[in-house]
Amino acid sequence: MIKFEIILGKAYYKQGFFNIRKKHSEIFGPHLDPIKIFLDEKELDNAYVNRTANINNTPRIMAGVEMTRWIQENFKEKDIMLVEFDTKKKIITLKNK
Repeated sequence: MIKFEIILGKAYYKQGFFNIRKKHSEIFGPHLDPIKIFLDEKELDNAYVNRTANINNTPRIMAGVEMTRWIQENFKEKDIMLVEFDTKKKIITLKNK
């Protein structure tokens, strides 16, 4: 299990995605690789890795409107969100720090 923190800047707070830092890049799969995301007990199965959004090909996790709503209901802009990634099952769990 890999854990890291994401600061919810304006784009992350409003647009349904977040980027992965370069030091964690290699643990995520190729472009369009599906990932499951758990928001509390709710499962999103439409999330995926986007490796073309960033110039350096670091992963961007795309999860859309449902994740955006959940973030806005549970955080304020500039809060810190905890991300846990189970590398074997390709599951991300998002939590309030």
